Amino acid sequence: MNIKTRWLIFKVILIGLMFITFFYLATYANWEQQYILGGLLFTGLLLVLSHETTVSGGSNLKSSITLPMIIPALYLFGPFWGCFAAFIGTIQPNQLRRDYQFSNFLANRSLMFISTAVSALWLNFVDYREFDWGQTWVLLVMGATFTIVNSTLLWLGLMVVGRENPEDFLLFTLERGKSVLISTLIAVVFIIVYQSHGIPGILILFILVYLFKDVLQARLKHMNSFYEVIESFARVIDTKDPYTRGHSERVARYVYDLAKSIHMSPIRIARLVQVAKLHDVGKLGIPDYILLKPGNLDPAELEEIRKHPYRGEELLEGIDMLKEFLPVIRYHHEHYDGTGYPEGLTGDEIPLEARVLTLADAFDSMTTDRVYRKALSKEEVLQELKSCAGNHFDSELVSIFQQFINDGRYDDRFQS
Repeated sequence: MNIKTRWLIFKVILIGLMFITFFYLATYANWEQQYILGGLLFTGLLLVLSHETTVSGGSNLKSSITLPMIIPALYLFGPFWGCFAAFIGTIQPNQLRRDYQFSNFLANRSLMFISTAVSALWLNFVDYREFDWGQTWVLLVMGATFTIVNSTLLWLGLMVVGRENPEDFLLFTLERGKSVLISTLIAVVFIIVYQSHGIPGILILFILVYLFKDVLQARLKHMNSFYEVIESFARVIDTKDPYTRGHSERVARYVYDLAKSIHMSPIRIARLVQVAKLHDVGKLGIPDYILLKPGNLDPAELEEIRKHPYRGEELLEGIDMLKEFLPVIRYHHEHYDGTGYPEGLTGDEIPLEARVLTLADAFDSMTTDRVYRKALSKEEVLQELKSCAGNHFDSELVSIFQQFINDGRYDDRFQS
């Protein structure tokens, strides 16, 4: 089944679930004037807030502040009006363009509607006619449920369209999850203010939240800057040497496959993939006449090359999210038998993540034309890996990678 067919089926399922849920909730909705006006009020407030707080999350996805409006709408006016607010209030301007496919629009709206409807199930555990602080835990679970369901559906969508390793989305989702507590507390304040002061109180409170919207989104904006820095660095590194253009992205791909096969945790895989994109950042300080030299390097030039792991570590030490993985940068040219650099570590002295990166880096080097040789064939690469297992590379990782190659996973690297 091709990607277009899978994507069509996924959209049909999402939209179908939304319409079933919509008609079910509409049957039990309260259609009194105060509920209609309240639902429309929170829909409008959410529309403003979500539009003004949208932040890119990688993988062509975006996130915005929604829970402080969705949770009160659910609690105060019931599941139907809460889902209605989520459906309308999170529409982004780009989704209203003429060239935006209507089925994609409906699928996107269905995702928000379904996430909100599932979180509304927790309303069965509270008497939401009058708020008391003992109900706060239910509202917190509602927020967590919304985030989990929404993120899971987005993840499934990425899988359907062929994004096998959306590691940036995973990191962004984890950061997004950290905002659930503060969003829930703001939602509680909205509930209390509405029940005590009505619409005027809500409007005043909304203005205050709006003024502090940048503070609420600071962490996600920081994550967005993190992605942009990594992608920019990777492009600069790859343009440094025209023979290795695309090297960083390819190495990240091989690292992901290896790390997943040895059952590394998803968050460690996500961090390692980002580090893999930057593993050669230290080469930015190496003069071009050395980096692009077609012949053998003299001892002084070789020493200059061998400084790049340390230089890379120094360049990245100011990025908090990568500090734990800086040794991976430092040791990605160490060999399993101790003949590598910069410190001559052996075996398990070399961090597992560095051993993974070393093998991925070497494979891409073998399959890329260089100034001093042509890319190796599939058979030559397999022979090279076999001869280097246990000395240059971790033999267990080599066995896994050889299986990848034999299975044809990387045949695109040998077609030319």
